[in-house]
Amino acid sequence: MGIFFALCGSLVIGIANVLMKKSFTTFSPSASFFIFALVCLICWGGVGILFGFTPGNLLYGTLVGFSTAILGQGIYFHALSKGELSINVPILASYSIYTVIFSILFNHEQIDLFTGICVFLAVLGTIIVAFPDKIDKEELHKLSPILWAIGAAVAIGASDTLSKRYITDTSVWNFFVYAAIAQVIVSFGYMKLQHQSVQQFTGMLKNLKDYTFLLWGTLATAVGTLFLFVSFNFTLASIASPITSTYPVVTIVLAQIFLKDKISVKNWVGIALVIVAILGIGFLGK
Repeated sequence: MGIFFALCGSLVIGIANVLMKKSFTTFSPSASFFIFALVCLICWGGVGILFGFTPGNLLYGTLVGFSTAILGQGIYFHALSKGELSINVPILASYSIYTVIFSILFNHEQIDLFTGICVFLAVLGTIIVAFPDKIDKEELHKLSPILWAIGAAVAIGASDTLSKRYITDTSVWNFFVYAAIAQVIVSFGYMKLQHQSVQQFTGMLKNLKDYTFLLWGTLATAVGTLFLFVSFNFTLASIASPITSTYPVVTIVLAQIFLKDKISVKNWVGIALVIVAILGIGFLGK
């Protein structure tokens, strides 16, 4: 059951990334995150309350909620808005590697030699993509979005590990409620940092066509992430997270078709290593 939900999450998030990238041509990442937070408040909060939210350790729930909102989602939106989608998404998806590492260190999960090799390949692929084709000002400028993606991947890995620990200690339904509330609060802070105002959404209902990519993208992201955390309720984070992070296969194909992304041979090699490593951990690792 956990693997099924993880696969569903992979498919939906893969589609969501392209929709969100399209929305960034009209809206800032903080504005998109604000709408995402509202969708999650309804979607995650509703599911949590409906299926078994039970108020428990408020401090613990609040800590995990804000960890997810900032490390797991906010930084992800910011990184997703930068650079080429076909390059950044595989790097972002390497968060599963860091989830495995942090799960071993803090949740005492165990992996075999094959999984260890996959972790090495993913790190190697990330280094290949991050290393510039040549050292000059233009190439170093292109490196910034990749560094954001790497930082976001590490942050998501840490957040997922803490989330899995909380879900194991309490329930996934409690997690959804605390995370949903925290994301709305964090989204206001994010918008303030980018000098954005909620007044920009005043005519939203009258101009829904302008919000098509944003609304569908945030909804798909919320549902896909929901599938990931539900999968945590049925299996190990070191299994569910790598399976869900196979979404770059879907995203890259769609980005090539709809966004016309261009990728160098070097970056294709690095992307291939990351994807092979993720697939290996998700379907063959233990």
